[in-house]
Amino acid sequence: DLRAERATEILGNDRDITFIGAAPARFWVESWEKIKTFVIVVKTIFSATLAVLTRSNRGQEQKRYDYAIAIVSPHREFANHIRTVDFLLDGEGINRDNTLFVPLAPLTAEQRSYLDQSGLAVAEMKTAPTLKVYGALLRVSLSILRSLLTTSDWLTRTAAYMNLDHWTWRSFSDRYQVKNFVTYCDFGVRHVGRNILFKKRGTKSWYYMDSASIGVFMKPSRPRRHQFWSYLLYDNLICWSNKNVIFWRLHQPKIGRYLVLGGLWSEHIRLLKKGELSSDLRA
Repeated sequence: DLRAERATEILGNDRDITFIGAAPARFWVESWEKIKTFVIVVKTIFSATLAVLTRSNRGQEQKRYDYAIAIVSPHREFANHIRTVDFLLDGEGINRDNTLFVPLAPLTAEQRSYLDQSGLAVAEMKTAPTLKVYGALLRVSLSILRSLLTTSDWLTRTAAYMNLDHWTWRSFSDRYQVKNFVTYCDFGVRHVGRNILFKKRGTKSWYYMDSASIGVFMKPSRPRRHQFWSYLLYDNLICWSNKNVIFWRLHQPKIGRYLVLGGLWSEHIRLLKKGELSSDLRA
């Protein structure tokens, strides 16, 4: 073993030194993944129990909104005052009165202040689960813990996250009734359970394209697919062009319908053309 020979040159003939080969290394990696899954499950149980003991949703009237708009990446959506976090509001069909903003990531005090000062409704995400949801959460959590030693790491970890997400979105649906849930850059496995729950409760899910999902590396002879888009489960997907639709369909996602509407973030281009926004870019 070249590693052992090199170590001998440096450290001498110390018999207490042991080199971990591929199999032992894999064992430690798998063990670490199981520990992380265990922590997720235990943290979910603890958080849900604490919420049940300290807070109650009883007596709270369910609030109704026509639209719920996800705040996916606050550092992007609060980055400037041109394409602001509320750029989807048209003041008519989609307005402050019928729209709820849903933070999928933590907000800073400054960002929360901006939303409040703008008169925008913001969802409270971590509400206490009902006893029925709490009981189901405990049953699934115990099942995951029992399967840690017999089931694949990725499967138990996925189940652990979806168990946590079920509490989050079931509590959200009990507190808020929304007709349409709008989001972007919201892919991966964790949106699947949420959108299944929404569908059962009559909420339509909408995904609109951003620059992270163009598929610019696609070649006609060898399309480059990506795992992000293979698990998409949405009722509606808003695309920039028909080429984008072709790219999405290569992944065989579960999309109800594709709508080609152009770039929703084209406000910058309009302002540049009118000279209302300065830029070093050349037209």
